[in-house]
Amino acid sequence: MALIACAACSSATKTGTDAPGGSAGSSAAGAATAGAGNGGGQGGAAAGQGGAATHGQGGSVGGRGGGAGRSTSDGGMAGLEHASGGVDPGASGAAEAGAAGSSGATGGGSSAWVYGYWAVWQTEQYPLDQIAWKDLTHAAISFVEPRAPAATSKGSPYATLDSSNASDNLGTSGMADFASAARAGGTHPLISLGGAGAGVGFGAAASAANRAAFVADIVAACAGWGYDGVDLDWEDAIDHADFASLVHDLRAAAPSGFLITVPVGAVNVNLGLDADTKALWSKAHADVDQLNVMTYTGSGAYPGWAVWYLDPLLGEGSDHPFDVASSLAAWAALGVPKAKLGVGIGFYGRAVSAPVTAALQDYGAATTFEDDTKLSYGNITRYFEHQGGAVATWDDSAKTTALAWPSEFRPAWIDQFPGDAGPATQFLTYEDVKTVQAKAQWVKDNGYGGAIIWTINEGVSFPYGDDGYANPLLDATSAAFR
Repeated sequence: MALIACAACSSATKTGTDAPGGSAGSSAAGAATAGAGNGGGQGGAAAGQGGAATHGQGGSVGGRGGGAGRSTSDGGMAGLEHASGGVDPGASGAAEAGAAGSSGATGGGSSAWVYGYWAVWQTEQYPLDQIAWKDLTHAAISFVEPRAPAATSKGSPYATLDSSNASDNLGTSGMADFASAARAGGTHPLISLGGAGAGVGFGAAASAANRAAFVADIVAACAGWGYDGVDLDWEDAIDHADFASLVHDLRAAAPSGFLITVPVGAVNVNLGLDADTKALWSKAHADVDQLNVMTYTGSGAYPGWAVWYLDPLLGEGSDHPFDVASSLAAWAALGVPKAKLGVGIGFYGRAVSAPVTAALQDYGAATTFEDDTKLSYGNITRYFEHQGGAVATWDDSAKTTALAWPSEFRPAWIDQFPGDAGPATQFLTYEDVKTVQAKAQWVKDNGYGGAIIWTINEGVSFPYGDDGYANPLLDATSAAFR
């Protein structure tokens, strides 16, 4: 099949006035509810394929920058727009730290999981033989796409699993090679199924008619390729009843010790979790080992929003209704044990043009750029930090870092992206070592389980860095959480 390059995965800019509103799509694991229209009024709801790319899919590696992952092009994150309602960020309603996952996955305490997604379309950035396995407790190869039963091939030997993205980028032995390398490095290998834009195929595979075959293929593929489990990344066109049945049936069919993880969406405190999501995960969490909240998807240039940080630990407010702490609290309030919940760390950033120079300003006519291949952490350190008069700031109330410039700045990255002038930037929000350390301490202090990283490939500055494939942000994440 043709490799996915969904519209919301491409590099793009958008203005604050063109940001998403009105109808909302279904977001990560159904976490976000219907989006709001302009001015904070309630917008229409839709459960279809709207929404933003969260774990976006790329295509073949054809060159540096190849297929993009998450960007803010078509639609933004559904359901996170400013609206009325509320979630008590202090409410937990959950079991405290120490509760083990369904298969004995541990979390909380002094050591937490560090779970990295490795994108097959970003192999040039971070080749398989260069991965710092010592830094990871879990690693997911991204992605294998669920589908209705189809003819098998050497690259996709299971009828309900399309692994052609991996085989096209890594060769037909690539799936087994990843698992073998992870195991040799002391890391749990998992297969990430789905990703943004794969919801229709996921729905077909998980339907009542095909579910038994799908479950059997998952178990067989993990055994055949050498994986410890799967990550169920169903982000759009979600059928909540089928999702619940899939999780239940997979847990029943899987061998002892089989890991099931699910990435779920960040939560807008003005909206809270929608009823279908609450009904699903208040029960289905018993059958999974980890629910990891993609907190790097929680903010953007949405109608009614002030400029806000990419992944702030604290500080949400009525016109910037997101932070990590409130999102985790909303999920814990469903009864999910805190030790099963993880935070999200994005190894990329968001650039905002003039006139914006700081958080909590109005977007006005500013454009935003959020491409996790081009605006990776490695590229931020090379092309933005200490360039053009950049001033680094630390917001101690939000526990996050940002860069600002006295006038609009563009990165000189044509050596890597020929013909690309780069995004107009006067404010840049991103994760760095200090923000990761703050999140790790908070996770430990509050009894949560660990962290996911999207993607570990983005932490390196190769091929233009002086340190080869060194991944300093991954090293720092491991040191802080473990």
